[in-house]
Amino acid sequence: MAAPGLRIATINHDMNERHAIYTYGKVTIKKNAWIGMNVTICPGVTIGDLVLNYYGIHEVNSGTVP
Repeated sequence: MAAPGLRIATINHDMNERHAIYTYGKVTIKKNAWIGMNVTICPGVTIGDLVLNYYGIHEVNSGTVP
């Protein structure tokens, strides 16, 4: 389930070379994950099965959320 305002990014840019260097990463959202309002999920993140994200975590930058 995804609440309003969810943003999923699969591309990012270098802070110094914004129009020249891009990085890409897959975003995986597994079964029965509930993602709250205004959350941004950045490239390379996996949201695991049955994850409930509503505790004020508004940005997932890297890695895996079990």
